[in-house]
Amino acid sequence: MEKKSNEGSTMIKNEEKIVLKNIEDSKKLAEKLSLLLKKGDVVCLEGSIGAGKTTLTSFLLHELGVEGDINSPTFAIVLPYEGRDFKIFHSDVYRIEDEEELYNIGFEDYFRDDSLILIEWADTIIDYLREISDRLIRINIEASHDESRNVTIKWYDDRSVTC
Repeated sequence: MEKKSNEGSTMIKNEEKIVLKNIEDSKKLAEKLSLLLKKGDVVCLEGSIGAGKTTLTSFLLHELGVEGDINSPTFAIVLPYEGRDFKIFHSDVYRIEDEEELYNIGFEDYFRDDSLILIEWADTIIDYLREISDRLIRINIEASHDESRNVTIKWYDDRSVTC
């Protein structure tokens, strides 16, 4: 399953493809991811509107120990949460128009070795993200005609949810 490719400054060591047939499969994926994610990881969620980025993120935040309602940070840009083992920043960069906006809000301050950051619409700022971190985990979600989801996960190391 190992596939190596160089995407900018981030080396992809493992790429896996998963089909989520229903919402329960999304919950199971979130559970598996929660056991693999580490402090310092940058989780890039990509996909079209309605693909399931926010749904997966919500499940993942709950699996990481966040209690209560999970809100989309579309207007706040970044929302902080306290997870079971570390702080988590949930970001939605859909409304960001250019990199200068990211610098102006101090976005790079959220990339810390003692926390995790989840970024929805990360593909819109991927060049910026590659400059800041070499620990990008890219999760692309594509909706199918039958309500299933095709998910591609690109890891910067040897982790895998399908092992």
